[in-house]
Amino acid sequence: MKPFKSGSLFASWLLRLSLIFLIVLVNRESLQMLNFNSLNFYVSLVFCLLALLLLFGGILGKQGLTVISGLLISIFAIITIFLFHPYLLGLAMANKLLITSIGFYFFTNGNK
Repeated sequence: MKPFKSGSLFASWLLRLSLIFLIVLVNRESLQMLNFNSLNFYVSLVFCLLALLLLFGGILGKQGLTVISGLLISIFAIITIFLFHPYLLGLAMANKLLITSIGFYFFTNGNK
C-alpha cells in the first residue's frame, strides 16, 4: 500500500496545532500565576512564544521562521528536561520528549 502523500499538508498542520496545544496545556499553570520572580514563568513564556512563532511561520509561509522556531523549541525542551526533570521518568518527561520530537520535525522539514 502506498502512503497518502496528499494528506501530508494536513498532517503537518495537525502536528503544528497539536504542539501548540500541548505547550499551552503543559505550561498553563506557570503562566496563570504571573510570578515574575519564578524561572518557571519565563520558561513557560518562551515556550508559548516559540509555539506562536511556529504557527506564524506556517501561516505566513516563512520557511526560516518555522525552522528556527522548531530548532529553538527542541533545544529549549531538552534544556528543561535536564534543568527541571533530570531523574524524572514520567508524564512530564514524556511531554518534553514529545515537544522535542515535534519541534525537531519542523526543524528538519520546515513548511512541507
